Amino acid sequence: MNHGISILLIAAVCLGTNCCYVSAAAAAAASATAIKSRDRPTHFLKPFGVLQSNKRRSRLSDDRQPRRIIVMGGPASGKGTQCEMIQQKYNVVHLSTGDMLRASLAAKTEIGLQAKEYMDAGRLVPDDLIVKLVKDRINQPDCQERGYLLDGFPRTREQALALRRMGIEPDTFLFIDVPDDALVERVVGRRLDPVDGSIYHLKYRPPPQEIMDRLITRSDDTEEKAKSRLEQFHANVNAVKKIFRCIMVTVDGSGSPEAVSQEIGNILEKKLAKCAA
Repeated sequence: MNHGISILLIAAVCLGTNCCYVSAAAAAAASATAIKSRDRPTHFLKPFGVLQSNKRRSRLSDDRQPRRIIVMGGPASGKGTQCEMIQQKYNVVHLSTGDMLRASLAAKTEIGLQAKEYMDAGRLVPDDLIVKLVKDRINQPDCQERGYLLDGFPRTREQALALRRMGIEPDTFLFIDVPDDALVERVVGRRLDPVDGSIYHLKYRPPPQEIMDRLITRSDDTEEKAKSRLEQFHANVNAVKKIFRCIMVTVDGSGSPEAVSQEIGNILEKKLAKCAA
């Protein structure tokens, strides 16, 4: 017998016969309610499922944290172009240590003034000072809300370890890989327009014929200097790659800028999907 009907019948006996008709009516109503509840579609009775769904949505929301990306590549690897594309697509803050240092000097911040002393003396700015500059910039609201993209930093093992000591933990390390011979070809073929600062390449991005005569070659865009820079780059970046090997993804940078950007986009979307799973 239905539990609700049993209780009502017992109540009727206890109260006497005068209540029997009322109790019987109440029992009939309880029975109808029980049947209706039993026949109700089950999707109305899933509080646990609703909670699980809400937890799922909350977790997905939490997983979509601001991106923390490092992009590394050799000279003429197209790193700068890819950083601009990532910034535009994902609205992250593009951070270059050169830009940050210039801004700090212009604002006469404490770090800027300390860096100026080293620069005026013709010495390199210490790694710990550069990393502190990066940390202060990352802690600003725009980087906290939108995420950040570190362009070519850290360059050395010491800088990478200093980042960790200061609690800066990127989630993705993108290494744009281009063969050295191709990098040298890209470097020696570059030409700079001194009028508007545009950079062209004699093979891959030919300049308009009418401005050809005014283009110049930068002093460090020679084969000898390109090979020297590459040797130093590999010596430093291999140590950096070891530190970030758990989050490193190698990207084939030998294709067109659009093709490389597409591959990077696929990588970043897969990482986001994996985090949300």
